[in-house]
Amino acid sequence: AIAALTRRPVFADCAGKGEDRMAAARRSAACEVSAALRISPGQARNRVELAVELVDELSATLAEMRAGRLDGYRGRIIAEETRPLEPVARRNAEATILRKAHRQSGPQLRAAARKVAMSADPTAAEQRHQRARAGRTVTRPCPEPDGMGSMVIRLPAADLLALDTALDGAARGIRAAQPDDPRTLEQLRADVLAELARAGLANGYLGCRSSECHNHRPLATAHGHPATIAVTMPYTTAIGLDEMPAELAGYGPITAATARRIGADVTWRRLLTDPATGALLDYGRTTYVPPRDLADHVIARDRSCRFVTCTWPSRSCDLDHTNPYPSGPTAAHNLAALHRGHHNAKTRRLWSLRQPDPGRFVWTSATGHVYDVGPEAIGPLLDDGPGPPGPDPADEDPPPF
Repeated sequence: AIAALTRRPVFADCAGKGEDRMAAARRSAACEVSAALRISPGQARNRVELAVELVDELSATLAEMRAGRLDGYRGRIIAEETRPLEPVARRNAEATILRKAHRQSGPQLRAAARKVAMSADPTAAEQRHQRARAGRTVTRPCPEPDGMGSMVIRLPAADLLALDTALDGAARGIRAAQPDDPRTLEQLRADVLAELARAGLANGYLGCRSSECHNHRPLATAHGHPATIAVTMPYTTAIGLDEMPAELAGYGPITAATARRIGADVTWRRLLTDPATGALLDYGRTTYVPPRDLADHVIARDRSCRFVTCTWPSRSCDLDHTNPYPSGPTAAHNLAALHRGHHNAKTRRLWSLRQPDPGRFVWTSATGHVYDVGPEAIGPLLDDGPGPPGPDPADEDPPPF
């Protein structure tokens, strides 16, 4: 069904100048799948790519799945491990892999499929490495319970080992210099990496600061501000009168004590919120000229990309005019924080966007589906509203009970 969706003409017609129509159709269909299934844009893109591969290139694998001899997990493994091969070599490798696939666990199937794919075309094995190298990345933070989070680092093996060796050496150096330090080696490795990032935020450079240094990496600004982390908490929490949770931009809720630790060495800005809805009413405007204040207001109000399922931090988003300028004003009620991909989807008219109230957005997809994205609650709510209605006396049984 997803593969069929990518063939809808409305998606193929959204290609930009010089862009492959099929690639554009898949990207656009992924936005629809993301919104309809309420899954992340990345998950939707992966589902679309896998669906098209199974239907168009791995029909034997799809047939095994339809017959119940393979599940979706194993089908995805076969698709991933044969992806670098040319079509004919891929079909031959698929036939070889399927002979034993139904008797193998996931890890066993992956190892076997990788070996078959490498043997099918040794040149493709090197191409696999080069393609993987082009996909090196450090993922965005993934929130985890108890105020923790994780990031995935994907690097070529030599670079990854260089990072591992450097962290290990620094951690062991601390242990040698401070034998009474109670931290474990794993904790020291993590702290060394965090200290490197904090030092960069403090001085505006990652690595050494000298312009003659090979690792001279100045940090870019965003909407006129240096790279920063932002935490939002009620004033009463900041001064210790209560323990209401705070909000760490790009992560989510954190404990009051954690927020106060973060806030101990930051510059504070005032946010005025509606106590009934938690919506942002005003951003303190005592520091910056109006254009930057306006950007600050929208970034603080939206918190993340305003697409239906996107969680990209607003500070890294485009500030898009809901109604194009100059017919639409440069004002808070006509601006939205949008991730570049969703901004482009709107610009290419695959999606239309309205902002009936400041901070509330209504998206309409190319297929006519409508999604309402309400404003984020930033301040604490003083009253959650009336509770659920009680039983209607008219519905009670008459006496005797």
